Amino acid sequence: MRNKHGFTLVEIIVVLVILAILAAVAIPSVLGYVDEAKKQVLYKKHMGFMKQRKLLLQNAMQQMKMNLKNNQFLNITTHYLQIFLIKKQQTIKLEECLIL
Repeated sequence: MRNKHGFTLVEIIVVLVILAILAAVAIPSVLGYVDEAKKQVLYKKHMGFMKQRKLLLQNAMQQMKMNLKNNQFLNITTHYLQIFLIKKQQTIKLEECLIL
């Protein structure tokens, strides 16, 4: 009887085939997880950008509303001032009466 001190060629080939099958299954699933993680990062960045854009638009709309209110107030004020000047029959220029 001889003492065996190593692996046979068949055993090494079997192990390599098993490792190749495991790699063929594991590599695509790992790459799928990496792609999914990248998609989630991009989605979160996109949602953050959209939230910032929404806030900027809301601020712009509020500013526009305030400007409209101020312009309406100015228009009403100038209208009543014109009526007052006509009633008093004064010849004061409208620009001299308005203090901004």
